[in-house]
Amino acid sequence: MAISINNRNLYITCSIGISLYPKDSKNSHNLLKYADTAMYKAKDEGKNNYQFYSKKMTQLVFEQVALENSLRNAIKNEEFVVYYQPQMNALTNKLIGMEALVRWEHKSMGLVYPYKFLPLAEDTGMIIEIDQLVMKTALQQINSWYKEDLNPGILSLNLSMKQLKEKNFINLIEDNLAKYSFNPKCLGLEITEGYVMQDPEEAIIKLKPKLCNRKLKILSIIAL
Repeated sequence: MAISINNRNLYITCSIGISLYPKDSKNSHNLLKYADTAMYKAKDEGKNNYQFYSKKMTQLVFEQVALENSLRNAIKNEEFVVYYQPQMNALTNKLIGMEALVRWEHKSMGLVYPYKFLPLAEDTGMIIEIDQLVMKTALQQINSWYKEDLNPGILSLNLSMKQLKEKNFINLIEDNLAKYSFNPKCLGLEITEGYVMQDPEEAIIKLKPKLCNRKLKILSIIAL
């Protein structure tokens, strides 16, 4: 639907959630609650559409809440482990770096892969704490390899946009580099293109001058 105001066209979309009486419930409060749940499903499906309520939606909400609570406990108890993916030079077949990849070592579910918990961590802001845990763990590990006369190359850390938006994120990196005596020339940051394009001007302002002045660098911007 389009509305014209002062020669400007404004487009309005609508997401609708539908619950049915008496199929879903005979209670008016429950019907409104279920319709609200279905509306959020419609938004998740791209907005501007409608969804009928199903019991599966409520189950998914409960599972999401349970996962969120478990994730908060995981951060508190530091249940995350970091794996290191070698990065090779295809021409020389030599190791040039290591990418730090986080996994969640859940007490009952076992090893939980990122695609299951990172989207939730992004939505709730917990990704900042997870990023910081990964950074500390990886800096220590890579530094210990260098002390053993190994050459793991550049440490590649994935940086979330929420981390980037933190006012003190550069200071946080510098503090960790100093704490673990880590050479800044051996640290690279990976940022997904999708995150940068949410606010490219802010990203350029925060990244280019600050990182260059501190001998840090953006390792790559990945298009996803």
